[in-house]
This record gives sequence, C-alpha cells and structure tokens, in this order.
Amino acid sequence: MIFEPDTGKILGAQGVGISGVDKRIDVIATAIKGRLTAYDIPDVETCYAPPYNSAKDPVNMLGYCASNILEGDVENIQWSQVDSVNEGGGFIIDVREEAELATGAIDGVVNIPLWQLRDRLIEIPKDKKIYVTCQVGLRGYIACRILKQNGFDCANIDGGMKTYLTVKRAQNRLKSQNALTEIFDNSSDDKLLDDSRNIDSSEVAATFSLDTCGLNCPDPIKMIVEEANKLNSGEVLEIKSSDTSFSENIKEFCEETSNTLIKSAFDSSKNAFTAFIEKGKND
Repeated sequence: MIFEPDTGKILGAQGVGISGVDKRIDVIATAIKGRLTAYDIPDVETCYAPPYNSAKDPVNMLGYCASNILEGDVENIQWSQVDSVNEGGGFIIDVREEAELATGAIDGVVNIPLWQLRDRLIEIPKDKKIYVTCQVGLRGYIACRILKQNGFDCANIDGGMKTYLTVKRAQNRLKSQNALTEIFDNSSDDKLLDDSRNIDSSEVAATFSLDTCGLNCPDPIKMIVEEANKLNSGEVLEIKSSDTSFSENIKEFCEETSNTLIKSAFDSSKNAFTAFIEKGKND
C-alpha cells in the first residue's frame, strides 16, 4: 500500500497471492474513494469467520503497519537497500529460528532468534545502526520495538527474507535464462538441458505426510525439519503448504541439508503446493 508520509492519504495498493487478493484490493479501492486514510484502515470491518478469514484482515494489518511508520514507532527499509547496507558494513540481525536459515539467508548476518534477543543485547553494538529481518516482517517489527526501547537505533527490513529472497531468486533465474539463451543461440545442439527429476506424484510412495497449510512462520519450517530428521535414508516425506514461496524455500532447504527434492508442484484445485523430499543426497 502506498500512502503520503505526512497525511496518511492512501494513493494505491498492489496485491499478490493465490486467492482473496481481489477482495483486499476492492476494500482499499473503496477506502480511497471514501477518502479514508491509513489511520482509518485498522478500524475497517470486514467479513470474519475462522474458515474464511482472520479476525484482523490483511487490510487491517496494512493499516497497522502504515500507522506504525506514520507515528514513528518503526523505521523501515526496502529489499533493494539490503545489499548496499550489508556491503557497507551495516549490522544486520536475522531474528528467525536457526532451522529457518536453511531456506536462505544473507551472508554475514548475525542470527539472534527473537526469543533470545532480550538476553543477548550485550552482543549488539550501540554505536551502529541496527537492521533487523525475519521471514515476513512481523518478528522484525517486534525486535525493532525491543531494540528501540533499549536505546538502539534500528530499522526493520520491510517484507523480511521472503520478499528479499523472492526478488533475488527471480533476478538469478533471469540471469540464468539469459545465459542459457546465449548458449543455445550459439550451439547447433537442440537438446534441452534439464537435470530435474520429473516424477509423477502418483508414482512417489511417501513414507510420511505433513500438511502445513495455513500455518504461520516459523511453524512450517520447524515442522519440516523435525519430520525430516526422523526419516531414515531413502525414505520420502510429502509436504503440503499454502505458502506462495514454498517451492523456492523447500528447494533451498534441500540444498542446505542432506535431502533430495524429488518433486515440487502447485495443485490449483487445492490452492496448495506439494513437495516430496527424500532423506539423503542423490548424485
């Protein structure tokens, strides 16, 4: 959501997701027409019932985030500023659980899980600006509030590691595609290079199944790590997730751990991703 920093006037919004995006954009579009500001959005009443929505709609959460920025409770920086901060020697803290780091992390970043932060403040320099990240931004916000109340100058990385890694991975894919285009354009070999294991889901016999749909971070990755650790070599774990970044996260997880990603696909009928991972590395 884009808004004026002085008045809170809402200028526009963008949404990405599997379902329900149009509803949220409709609410914000109506708010713009009705001249509501970012300060008003937390009080907007939307349809609520446990099977369909959370008590605080994502639109309400946008309003809370905007109000925190407008009122100076938290300072945010964007994914595009992270690399320059890191290269410039900025002190970045990742407050995710250690298990979550297997899904991707920033080189040189200090990991202090949120629940340990108050007990480890002595490890954080007070003569530097502190930048905080988590998976999506919520724990980063809480960490910033803790740090600010203890005299630290800090900023939250907006959207957390999910936003940062999504963009960086997309950029890397584009670079790879461009590189492959150059190779094929200069080659007489028409054979497509593909080292993926294209296995029909019906052919995969899963030893265990895990459904993490609807769960919030860090629970999904913690559950995956716990179940994967129980597997014997060669056994297969089937995982379902409603997280839109799941396919990339599970790939990164398998690359960082002793597991093989057999298949990862999106089931449009269930609005969920399914992945099969095998314990042990296959060369």
